[in-house]
Amino acid sequence: MGQEGNTVVIDIQKLNGGSIDVSGTSGSVYTQSFPLPRNATFCFKLKAVSAGAVKLVIELEQSNVRPTTEKAVDATNWAVPDSSSEIIADLTDTNTHFVAFSPAATNFARLKITKVATNAATDMVADLSYIPAN
Repeated sequence: MGQEGNTVVIDIQKLNGGSIDVSGTSGSVYTQSFPLPRNATFCFKLKAVSAGAVKLVIELEQSNVRPTTEKAVDATNWAVPDSSSEIIADLTDTNTHFVAFSPAATNFARLKITKVATNAATDMVADLSYIPAN
């Protein structure tokens, strides 16, 4: 976690132990879960890095309990809220993105990153942060 002004920024990439590998053709990658403040409005900052093509879907999963196993699927307790859409439905570039989001009221959140097509062997999400509004 870092602090910018009075805002505590959660460095999801650092929580995850470094860059998030999204190489390959299919499947989903889950980030480490993090506490979600109640009534929070926030944004995600994210950037993919690729030597070739990147094609990803970024979604916010939420729950009231931590996952049984961090960074793994947990369909029993975790889901994308019914009232929610993707954070980014079709990430196909390596630009920095800031995406505002108002989540459902739960205690924890994490990102689900789904690989939609063949991504280069070096593809990763290398800049990922949760930034609450002041």
